[in-house]
Amino acid sequence: MASFDWKSPLRFIALKCAGVVLAVIFLALALVFTVYPLFSLLVTRGGDEAKIQTVSNHMGNRQTGFRVGGLFTTSVKIDKKTYDQVYCLYPAWPDQLEPTPGDYVQVWPGNKPLLGAPYTEGWGWFILGTLFVFGLVFFEFAFLSLTLH
Repeated sequence: MASFDWKSPLRFIALKCAGVVLAVIFLALALVFTVYPLFSLLVTRGGDEAKIQTVSNHMGNRQTGFRVGGLFTTSVKIDKKTYDQVYCLYPAWPDQLEPTPGDYVQVWPGNKPLLGAPYTEGWGWFILGTLFVFGLVFFEFAFLSLTLH
């Protein structure tokens, strides 16, 4: 009677499960690291300048804004017209911790703003470019982790 080796199929299943878990983690990191620089480029280059009127660090019952960055719900004023529910994403950089009423942000699109971010200049573009490259590397790791065998 031939004996069946259970170690090989169990090892295969365990490696494939580990690969899928790693792929999901790397894919989430890749999305964060690639979307934020693209978001900042879109808002900074294609947006209009707006003055913040009110700031909220909550979306519903969840706190999304913190002392050192996060996603904030604001109302902004552009040319004497106020827009509510503009979502501003603030990075945890030393000079841009959280929005305060009276600050200026770039909002996009200009006719009915939905997204906002602080204006990016100088070394900020270098940091965003580095984050984008890290995001692409995480995409590669996500696909490579699926090839575990």
